[in-house]
Amino acid sequence: MKIKNMMLAVLLVAMLPGIAMAMGNLQKSETVKKTHDVYTCPMHPNYTSDHPGQCPYCGMDLVKRGTQ
Repeated sequence: MKIKNMMLAVLLVAMLPGIAMAMGNLQKSETVKKTHDVYTCPMHPNYTSDHPGQCPYCGMDLVKRGTQ
């Protein structure tokens, strides 16, 4: 029984660096997702898009509002 517990503890300790690296990559990808251009309609500011185009409500060109 003690051998099984010891092996489990060693396995968990061995996995910690991999888990930490995975969590670091997750945080980096979330940061990248948050920093993108935002385009909005001058007449319908509640409509936003991540790329330029036309407003689906009125057809006006979307203008760049900034990064988010």
